[in-house]
Amino acid sequence: MVTAQIDITALVDAAALAKDIARELATLIKPQVSECLPPCNAKGSSVPFKQLRLRIDELGMTHIYFAKILGKKVGLEFYPHTLSKRMTGKVQWQLNEMYAAMDILKLPYDLLPEYFPKGGISKAIKTPVERGQGNAILNLQDFEADSRSYE
Repeated sequence: MVTAQIDITALVDAAALAKDIARELATLIKPQVSECLPPCNAKGSSVPFKQLRLRIDELGMTHIYFAKILGKKVGLEFYPHTLSKRMTGKVQWQLNEMYAAMDILKLPYDLLPEYFPKGGISKAIKTPVERGQGNAILNLQDFEADSRSYE
């Protein structure tokens, strides 16, 4: 009988490398996603869900990553084109999706009308960072630990 020894450190190193590659790919894909969505830093209030877009960008998330995590949280396959339809107002957000997005973006529920205004267009309001209520840097380890409970 032949037995194989598995080098645990090599497996851990391979997993870390794979995670780094996935992050690099996500940064390469981001420009492609932004082509189908209006820029979040666009001037004026006519950009649908502007505050939501700004918060996603403040946290350094790509729209693809946000869609993936949102899908896990609500228990559905949530593709980038699905998010795009919601963000452009072509398809209405479901209530469970809105609350899940607020959780992911670490926002209190009382701000839900500011991030998901009726018709997608909101008044000029400040972001949580501008109000001093949030940190623009997302601790990725904390978020990944939170997201494991939804797998």
